Formats: sequence, structure tokens, C-alpha cells
Amino acid sequence: MAKHPRRPLTVPIACAIATAAIAGAAIAQPAQGPAARPAPPPSEARPAAPTSSPAAAPAPAASASAAPAAPPEEVAPQSKADAAYDVVRHERRAGFTFGIAPALTFGTISGYPNDARKVGRSAYYTETGVGVGAAGSFWLGGALTDWFTFGAGLAGNATVAGASTYQSVAFIFHLEGFPLFPLGGTWREIGLFAETGIGSGALAPTSDSSHKLVDGGSASRLGFGLFYEGLRFWRFSAGPFAGVEYVFSDSLRHGAGLVGFRTVLYARKVPYPPPAPAKPAAK
Repeated sequence: MAKHPRRPLTVPIACAIATAAIAGAAIAQPAQGPAARPAPPPSEARPAAPTSSPAAAPAPAASASAAPAAPPEEVAPQSKADAAYDVVRHERRAGFTFGIAPALTFGTISGYPNDARKVGRSAYYTETGVGVGAAGSFWLGGALTDWFTFGAGLAGNATVAGASTYQSVAFIFHLEGFPLFPLGGTWREIGLFAETGIGSGALAPTSDSSHKLVDGGSASRLGFGLFYEGLRFWRFSAGPFAGVEYVFSDSLRHGAGLVGFRTVLYARKVPYPPPAPAKPAAK
């Protein structure tokens, strides 16, 4: 039987050692995955979240004496006309006005016929003594404030002086003011009036009105006076007045005093705007 040559043990032992080393390295190495992030430095480390939330602040105790707030008051919408009147508070006079003022008059008339050939000539000049008659005016307008009213209307005069009669008519602007209104009481009822306008006037014999002794043509008229209107019923105000009037042109001069009784309607109810309703009492 032939003998095989003996192999050295060095090669198998080296292979076994290499195989064991590779297996051990495979066991020791962890599974491949995403690279772990390095730990942040101590200065950038986030503070730990609190383990429990802070206790909520206690609500302040409601005062037993505090009253609940009153609900807002509802205000009705105003029209444009009402909003305009809100600019001025009316306590005594407001709105549309209508006035009438009849009077007793006394005065004189002088002048010429309305003829350029006769004006300035003494032969055609006529002058009467004091005559007595009736006069009056009426106007329509509005009370802009408690102490000022404005209107427009007509004024007339009929005076008998001796055997002659004077008649005049004029379109007028009528103004009234109450300068003592801020003093209150009775002073609010005392006023001044002024009238200015244009019209005509003529004097003729009572028996023949077509023969004009004095003819003013287009004449100017001025009037001033004082009045009291403290007599009140419903929306009317009434009282006495006194004043003067003067009518003049190139051919006419007429001055007269007036004493009468006037009545004025103030159409809007006062006070205006009406007082605001009282606020409801808090519960």
C-alpha cells in the first residue's frame, strides 16, 4: 500500500483563523442605516419641556356692588330736514311763520304830481296837516332761530287828511329780532322789526280820486318798530306794537306813526327738535 505524503497543518489552520475573523467582524458591525446626528454642544441644547403646565391665574372675583352696563339706546334715523334743524335748538319760535299787523296811523303827506314839469314848482306843491287813518301789513316767512325771523309780504295805508285821502301799497321785506332773548322770561317776548320795500302812494281829493294832487310814482318805503308778543294760544303769539313808516320819492314825502296789534303763527311745535327720551334706569 503506497503511502501518501503528509500535508503540513499550517495552511488549514491559517484558513480557519481567517474565516473566524471574518465571521466575528460581521457579527460585531451593526446594520447599515442613516448616519446618526452628532449630539449638539451643551450651549445649543434645548431646554427640557416642562413636565406639567403652570396653573391658570384665578379670575378676579366679580364685585357684588357693580351694576351691569345699560344696553345702548336705540336712536331713530333722522330725515335730512330734521338733521338740518338740529344745527339750532329752537325753544320759542320755529318753522314757517305767518303774521298780520293792523294798525291805527297818523301822519302827513306832501309833494307834487308825478310830472317833471310840475315837480319843484311851488304852484303845484301840496302839503296836508296831520291825517288819521288805517294801515297794516302781512308777511310770510320763517323763524331761522328763536331770536330772528324773516319774511316778505305787503303793506298798505289809507289816511284821510282834511278833504283829501292818501293811499299807498308796497311790497316789503319784513325782519324781526329779539335781542333780549338770552335774558329769558318776559324779555324773550320783546322784539324789534324793520321793513323795507318799494311801492306807490298818491294823494287825491276824497270827492275825485282821479285828480292826483301828489303822486309818488315808484316810491321807497322804510318802517321800524317795537313789539311785544307774550300773549300765546296754541301756536299763535300776539301783542301790541308801535312803529313808524316813511314813504319817499322825488315827488312824495309821507311820514306816519303806527299803533296796532299783531298776531303771528309759528307753525312748528317747540321745543324743536324734541327733547331726547330719558335713558332707562339700570337694573
